[in-house]
Amino acid sequence: MLFCMAVLFSGCGSRRTAVNGHGDLVGSVLGGKAGKRIAKQMDAQRLSLAAALPQIPVATENRGEALKLSLPAAAFFEPNSNALTGEARPILHRLADCLAQRSDTFIRILGYTDHTGKAVWNLALSEKRAQRIYDCLRDDGLDAGRLGYEGEGFRNPVADNARDSGRRLNRRVEIWIYAGEQMMREARKGWLR
Repeated sequence: MLFCMAVLFSGCGSRRTAVNGHGDLVGSVLGGKAGKRIAKQMDAQRLSLAAALPQIPVATENRGEALKLSLPAAAFFEPNSNALTGEARPILHRLADCLAQRSDTFIRILGYTDHTGKAVWNLALSEKRAQRIYDCLRDDGLDAGRLGYEGEGFRNPVADNARDSGRRLNRRVEIWIYAGEQMMREARKGWLR
């Protein structure tokens, strides 16, 4: 699990790098009491996101030190496109409002597709979709330094690609939220409660 999380936060390129600059996992860096303090802060943000965006599941990851929102492609994008649906923009605006309340977190946006079609096309589409979410959040006022995005293509499926229902679940954009440098520093010093 830790290796998978390390891979998730690593990358190459400018906007596609791990947004904290080094890709360290919060739990492996902090552990103990500091990790618990961060988990408490992340749980408060999870509750805030769940209240503001009831249609998007918010999962707790990495022992509570990271959050994951999974946006289904069918609800947010036109088929085979990175064009947003009419329902997507208001939801993304509310998401940006929630994320703006915690400037001490980093946001990593990962786009995914199903396995149908050519790998190169799927990778490009997944990156364009992740970038579209990145652009919307940035346009709504989030600091670009807190944001990163990457296309994953059809890697890391969450369901069986042999069935239409599984392919539908695999077409998604995940938004990962984790502690930024400031939150980690405050947790180490015992300032987070």
